[in-house]
Amino acid sequence: MKLYLDIETAIDENLNKELLASLRERMKVDKFGKLLEEAALNPLLNRVIAIGFAFGGEEPRCIIHKREVDTLEEFQTIMTHNLANLSPQVVTFNGSSFDIPNLQVAFAKMYMKFPLPIPHSKYNSDYYFDVRGFLTNFNQFAIGTLEEWCMRFGVSLEKQEISGGDIPMLWENGDDHSLDVIAKKNNTDIKMLRNLSKHIIGE
Repeated sequence: MKLYLDIETAIDENLNKELLASLRERMKVDKFGKLLEEAALNPLLNRVIAIGFAFGGEEPRCIIHKREVDTLEEFQTIMTHNLANLSPQVVTFNGSSFDIPNLQVAFAKMYMKFPLPIPHSKYNSDYYFDVRGFLTNFNQFAIGTLEEWCMRFGVSLEKQEISGGDIPMLWENGDDHSLDVIAKKNNTDIKMLRNLSKHIIGE
């Protein structure tokens, strides 16, 4: 069985002031500014705001709560229940560099057990298969988003209301409509990931 996984992140609004002061002190002004601009992508500075997943061909689900711990607890409960007698292959897009490390940090931060197998190498696809890693030979500088790789393989795309760059602002808005838009985008990404991965590893 395959478990398709995709997370969304935003800057942690409760960042430790001492941490920021330390970073500011040892970095050049322009590099510190860029760090803050990209804070939503950095596990040192971000928080997980949504976790999307789908088992096999099931309809994607997105867990999103205003408290990070609630999102993690719900995901942990679902995974613990469903994976009790299974060892699925976790399929991601750039998961070896983004989704999995960010989830591991988020769970550790809350003193919670990580509910998926601990990856020992990003090159071992027994438990984890990173579609982007396969397509780029794990070149972190290679171009190509999930949508663009879908275009390359002729995978049909659902029209998206937003891009990934819009998510931090929507999260900051915090209203139910904004959270629904984030969840909808996440679900669409899971569907695209699943369809793209079929070209590479099958059903």
